[in-house]
Amino acid sequence: MLTASQSTFDAPGNLPLILELEPEYNHTVPQNYLLSVKKFYGDNMLAYRAGLSTSTHELADEYRYITYGDSLKYVQRIVEQLKSLRIMPNDTVCIYAKNSPLWLLADIAVSFCQAITVPIYDTLGVDNIQYCMDFVKTRFVFVGSEVLGNILGMTNSIASLEHIIVLDRFVDESETSVLAQKVFLKLDGSDIQLEDDTKSLFQLSVHSKQAIEEADTDDLHVPEVEKFVTQLFTNGQVSRLHLHTISTDISSASGELELPSGQTPQDPSSIIFTSGTSGRPKAVVSCSSNLYASGCCMGRQLQPYNKADSGIQSSIISYLPLAHVYERCCEHYSYCRGYNIYYYSGDTRNLTQDIALAKPTILPGVPRVYTKIYSGVQKKIQNAGTIASMIFSVATYLKRLYMSRNIQTFRTGKVSIFDSVFQKIREALGGNIEVIISGSASLPAHVLQFLQINSCARLMQGYGLTETSATGLLICSGEAIQSSNSLGKSSYQTEVVLIDRQDISEFTLKRDLIGEILIKGPGVCLGYFTGDLKKLEKLTDNNGFYHTGDLGKYHSDGSISFVRRISLVQKLQHGEFVDLEQLETAIEASPMITTCFTYADSAKSAPIAIVSIDSSLLKEISDDQKVDDIILKEIDQYVRKAGIKSFCIPKAVKVYKDVDWLIDRELFTPSSKKQHKNFRVKFRQEIQQLLKAIE
Repeated sequence: MLTASQSTFDAPGNLPLILELEPEYNHTVPQNYLLSVKKFYGDNMLAYRAGLSTSTHELADEYRYITYGDSLKYVQRIVEQLKSLRIMPNDTVCIYAKNSPLWLLADIAVSFCQAITVPIYDTLGVDNIQYCMDFVKTRFVFVGSEVLGNILGMTNSIASLEHIIVLDRFVDESETSVLAQKVFLKLDGSDIQLEDDTKSLFQLSVHSKQAIEEADTDDLHVPEVEKFVTQLFTNGQVSRLHLHTISTDISSASGELELPSGQTPQDPSSIIFTSGTSGRPKAVVSCSSNLYASGCCMGRQLQPYNKADSGIQSSIISYLPLAHVYERCCEHYSYCRGYNIYYYSGDTRNLTQDIALAKPTILPGVPRVYTKIYSGVQKKIQNAGTIASMIFSVATYLKRLYMSRNIQTFRTGKVSIFDSVFQKIREALGGNIEVIISGSASLPAHVLQFLQINSCARLMQGYGLTETSATGLLICSGEAIQSSNSLGKSSYQTEVVLIDRQDISEFTLKRDLIGEILIKGPGVCLGYFTGDLKKLEKLTDNNGFYHTGDLGKYHSDGSISFVRRISLVQKLQHGEFVDLEQLETAIEASPMITTCFTYADSAKSAPIAIVSIDSSLLKEISDDQKVDDIILKEIDQYVRKAGIKSFCIPKAVKVYKDVDWLIDRELFTPSSKKQHKNFRVKFRQEIQQLLKAIE
């Protein structure tokens, strides 16, 4: 076993410790929230420009604000509504909507009711959403109007569901009905077989069953579902199911709430579904301590306090999925720090405008987001001409050299004599950015350098998982780390070790210093939900470590770098091992290739590749075979450039032009991880054709 060094708090990018401003993770959500309301009562807590529920129907040209004091009135109203509906301790309450002030306020309100919040990804797909909601036996769901039809189309498959609470009033009955019918048909394998019982909301006639079984369901009409939706909208109730609108009238709210009695920070408070890369999502049970441990362990002396360096209130932009552990932990930690949380307008295509209006001081993201920003900047530099490109390159080189010799500059990321060259980049990030946070995985070296030098902000990187509440390894701004793809050192009060896994990999810990990454600390969750909160499936070993399934390499400075997922190595025909993730990373370093998927077969001598390219770089070439040849040469060049063995170079390629697979949730998780299993399914035919080409 090798143990990672503890991340120190004397790195250039760290803040002076103000102990009374560091949140306490060993508190419940109501305790920490009420402390924040008391401490920051008159400060802004939430900002929105698309309504309280982030609806495109309410898009405005400027942000509106909710203070910490007024936020308590909203929470009070939601708590009162839930209690009027007879919510009970440990009831599961799903939240299925876009990021919005009401999302976070409903989440907090659920904790005041001592119930369990279950965030739901819209991008899980309707079959997984139905599975997740049924699995946790939810009684309540908060839902955005744009996905209400999804819920109504699956209600017959969720026997426990009693109350649907819509977050806004912009509900189109006709559109909702059409969506409900489509969703019902997608789930028809289970729904058609339903027998008559007291839980059923509607029954299909023999005619409808036969029509569904025989017809093309794309345009099929389901009268029973349409009738059910009409009755629900008209009466607000059908059998066991009730439809409500969330209570947001705070005109007479007192803004007073009592702490729930008997609630502890270790009580189950949430069930988070993993965005796993294979199989059904796993249900991870976490408590309040886990929720706050992410910020308390990863953000200690790193994330700003209530006031930014410039003297204004610290603020953060919310656009990453709130159903994901990273963003949810980030927002709960934000109000503990006294931040103002700006919510995006609900469409990532408007994110640039949202950032320009919000002018946040903190930007959270993941490597793929920052890689996309980097690529966009590089294109603009190339189009600006030779002189402008040269000035940018020289300024970047000189600033990097200056910062390496004056490490105190990593505290702000600013060096005034060079930063005028990078002013447009800073303006594109809102103009007030002081901290950039990257989570989920290590940044590519060129993107890391870009953010450190050209963003004029300080950078912090973190590595964690759903099961560890996003806690684990950390790199502080300016911290000397040996490896360019490092995940960093152990975060505050967290222990990270490597263990030998030569049983399932080609590496040994003794020879290669490579083993599986294990994490132990306050962020590690309670267990996996199996249907009973009292009988959780254990997710740690007997020593309290969570086994991540990731291979890491130990370095002499005590840091750990990411090698690959244990499951992503394939053996070729002659016994050579191919690391598919390493191969894809090398290929995606090419400016021509936006996304790459590789596949290897043990009966073949080389891998194959399926790629999406930026066609603007090859716009003068119309012959598809010539494009394929160019891309194969490009792949060969970048694989060799990365130092990967020549037998790993793909010998056949399928090229797609200008396809953004990143937004396809069958192919990428909400945290931007490739779902290789689904790639293999989606491109089964193409894979077989490519494999034949290298016979």
